[in-house]
Amino acid sequence: PLAGFRDMLSVLASNNRVLIKLSDYDDVMIPALAKILTGIAPEFEDYISFAEGRMHDFDAVIASSTGTLNPYFEKYFAKYPNIIRQPKKSIAVLSGNETEKQLERFTDDIFLYMGLGNRSVSKIYVPENYDFGHLTKASEKYRYLFDNNQYKSSLDYHKALLLLNAVPFVDGDFWMLKQDDTLDAPVSMLNYATYASIDTVQDFINGNAGKIQCVVSECDGLGNCVPFGKSWRFEPWDYDDNTDT
Repeated sequence: PLAGFRDMLSVLASNNRVLIKLSDYDDVMIPALAKILTGIAPEFEDYISFAEGRMHDFDAVIASSTGTLNPYFEKYFAKYPNIIRQPKKSIAVLSGNETEKQLERFTDDIFLYMGLGNRSVSKIYVPENYDFGHLTKASEKYRYLFDNNQYKSSLDYHKALLLLNAVPFVDGDFWMLKQDDTLDAPVSMLNYATYASIDTVQDFINGNAGKIQCVVSECDGLGNCVPFGKSWRFEPWDYDDNTDT
């Protein structure tokens, strides 16, 4: 929700007009906020408009989408100054020495917005022989997600696939962890990999920088990490892709 709010804020703060094409999945909150803003400061009414259908009469573009649409965006908007954001995922690195409070904060990075955003952790690195029991216990505050039918359907479907194919997984009851090298994980599942040396994790991060939005960790030896619980609590100047909007 509100995926484009910070872009809207940047445009208005720089004294420009914003023309917004809403996502079909997120078409309520930004218009509601715009209404609140213009109620407080009516002068913004001339600075905010929403596009219906094809967009016209604009000077620059900020766009985000799934990867399949990005080549179309890049071609269609090539003649305009643009920021076309690539789909990314976030990862986390655990030392195995985290406290209960640290792990509770870390579950926010996994479960907020059901893990659907680019700042949601979809894969974690853990030491060899890591005990997942502490992490699954810390996640209990998000058990209410199981009451959501779409979340439960995703969990049931992917758990059935793993069982049918005899793929080992860690069962967190209302979520799962599967050993997998990929960054992308479906709703209700988290991928994990083990490491013997923190240097190998840093090498992976360096080699996949274009695919990673942020790294959540409080491990020594890793640079440019976000503290536990902070992946979704960023500042206005913590720009996606480090591109100053």
